[in-house]
Amino acid sequence: MKRLFNILFSVFIVSLFMFSLPTNKVAAEEPADINAYVNGDLPTVKVNEWTRINLTLENRFGIDWKTLRDLPKVITELIWPLNPAFPQPVKRFMGPMSLQLSASVDSPNNQGWHFKFKPSIINRSLTGDKHDFTMFVMVDDNTVDYSDTIIINCTRIDALGLNYGYSWVHLPIKVYPESYMSASGLNQEIIVSPKSMNKMNFEFTNQGYYKNVFYLETKTSTDAFYASVHQQAAVVNPGETRKLTLSFLTPEKLIDFGTPHTIEVFARHSLNTSLVKVGSLTVITKGFFISPLLLIIFFTVFIGLISFFGLRYYFKRIKSVTTKNEK
Repeated sequence: MKRLFNILFSVFIVSLFMFSLPTNKVAAEEPADINAYVNGDLPTVKVNEWTRINLTLENRFGIDWKTLRDLPKVITELIWPLNPAFPQPVKRFMGPMSLQLSASVDSPNNQGWHFKFKPSIINRSLTGDKHDFTMFVMVDDNTVDYSDTIIINCTRIDALGLNYGYSWVHLPIKVYPESYMSASGLNQEIIVSPKSMNKMNFEFTNQGYYKNVFYLETKTSTDAFYASVHQQAAVVNPGETRKLTLSFLTPEKLIDFGTPHTIEVFARHSLNTSLVKVGSLTVITKGFFISPLLLIIFFTVFIGLISFFGLRYYFKRIKSVTTKNEK
């Protein structure tokens, strides 16, 4: 008897739902289960930086309770008290449901893309409900496409906690025009003398798709160690490689048994002022260094001592000769 009641009641609910649908042919066309749109302008995704995108999600799956609430009050008062008696298929379809969000890109290369949502799960959602959420996007790979499509995957979880299905929202996106940079010939270790001026050449390449002005800066492990790139600003075409020179002056030390120092080379360009490390150089100072000033002081003292003892010997001898003559 109870099973027969459940079947008849399910037919009754479905009939009410069909009765609530619009009769207009265009309006009756089946809409998307989940819809989402951007609030405001769609921003351009930046490289190595989280980009915030504000969206609104509209749940269009299941029974439109707003339409059913417009039915005569007598009918709704009959339905709601019987809610616990709904069979399981009806409970699953009638909600409320949870929506779990994730994302990917419609591209073979998706290793450089990162996504996160706030919130990542929307609870107690019914048909017609709208939910605001934020998607954060970041790109950290220089091989991604500059124009791509983000696929927002919305997993529908029913009132029983089971997976009820999936919905997808496609969002066209653009990546900030980033010129990627690389350098070769820097990542090595060399040994030089203390207090010496040294030069080495390295190659700088623009791996991006845009002609740009690149600015190069250096950072050393100690203030006593000085380094700089001769051409601190260079115009480099896409795919072009330029030869640049790095000069560095090692600290002054009388005797050095082997002290490591680090030179880091950074680059930035007009489209992005953030510094990007393109390479580093390990310099080991080893040997001894005699300052010319120290040599001058040494020879001055040496000549002074020779002069002092020479004059002393000279006057001592004169005094000895004078004493003999007096006797």
